[in-house]
Amino acid sequence: MSTARPEFAQRKALTACVLGALTLIAPGVEAATRTVLNCADAGAGSLRAVVATAANADTIVFDTASMACSTISLTTGAIATSLDDLTLAGPGAGALTIDAGAITQVILHQGSGTLTVSGLTLQRGGYAALSGGCVAGHNVVLNDVAIKQCRALGNAIVARGGAVFASGDLHISNSKISQSGAISASGSGGDAFGGGAYAAGNAVVQGSTFYSDLANNGGGLFVLGNASITGSTFSNNSGGYIGGGLIVGGTAAITNTTVSSNSGYECGGIVSLSDMTLSNSTVAFNMSSSTLQPGRDGAGVCAAVAVTLQSSILAKNTRFVSGGGSVAADLSTTSGTTISGNNNLIMGTTAGTTAPGDTITLDPNLGPLLNSGGSTKVHAFNTNSPAAGVGNNRLRLASDQRGRGFARMTGEKTDIGAFQSGNGIFADGFE
Repeated sequence: MSTARPEFAQRKALTACVLGALTLIAPGVEAATRTVLNCADAGAGSLRAVVATAANADTIVFDTASMACSTISLTTGAIATSLDDLTLAGPGAGALTIDAGAITQVILHQGSGTLTVSGLTLQRGGYAALSGGCVAGHNVVLNDVAIKQCRALGNAIVARGGAVFASGDLHISNSKISQSGAISASGSGGDAFGGGAYAAGNAVVQGSTFYSDLANNGGGLFVLGNASITGSTFSNNSGGYIGGGLIVGGTAAITNTTVSSNSGYECGGIVSLSDMTLSNSTVAFNMSSSTLQPGRDGAGVCAAVAVTLQSSILAKNTRFVSGGGSVAADLSTTSGTTISGNNNLIMGTTAGTTAPGDTITLDPNLGPLLNSGGSTKVHAFNTNSPAAGVGNNRLRLASDQRGRGFARMTGEKTDIGAFQSGNGIFADGFE
């Protein structure tokens, strides 16, 4: 089976992503704040009407006292805008939901600037959309947003971004994307990329969760450009063809992140098509079944060009074999891939792949994937784990994946992986 994809061949040379500048507006532009007053689908004071009267770079807020409701149900189509820049600032993801009823997208941004969404839950969008089941835009910025149960359907055409599609850059922070999918009919000539989210440009993901999303390629996340991922969890996502957790086409920097229990025909966890650095992260319990392509016969990390591994756990990732049983497949590389790094725990590599010389191969004795005090889930372990105290903190990280209050070092020692033992709050008795 050929693995060639037009998506993978594009954008070999990419400029650096400067997402901090995305929301800047031009000098002399006076942005206004406009207020939604009710939960009606249309008419005065509705979200649809307020967006229709907004000007470029305006911010839309929600008067929850006047609204006296918690859900806006869309019955007449997506909330669409052709403004270049627009901000929707909700009261909190747990306070207000926009529900598309599985008949339309939720937000469609047709401008050439940045759509910023915060403090909202967006759900049940798409089902007839080719790109972005719940949110589709150029540059997309999401903060404190929950997006769930969204679909991008491709049929004989390519589907991209089950929940979120960005034709430019994508920035996701403190958010959760779940139970969404990019779907294309098998054998129809179409294909599907990014079950949770798709970025045609570059992506930054911080403190966020991708859970139970699916697509042919990149069940959780598909980034065509460069990606920076920190403090996040990718779990239980599925890639019907390749990359259950995530696929990055450009340079990938993944730090303080857990990739767990994802599955794919080829490579269940992370697929890197360019240079990748994986630091202080845990990749565990991912699954695959294909042995067709060297470099993609792994289940944890599959790297194609160069991979640098620093203080990371790759463990319990398995490839199922015909006739029953499974083999360890934590790290897989193509011929000529450069592998470097220090202070890692990697239980098993596939044929032709050699881990860095100081790699530990023992079982790290990981606990179940749980919320252990932070906003994203981790695999905790106790201080008797072979991963405890033998890692490095070359990035000078202040905290482990859980964030503030969970120091990256205990005394002078750093644990291998996304979790630091000895200083956390454990829901399952590990300590």
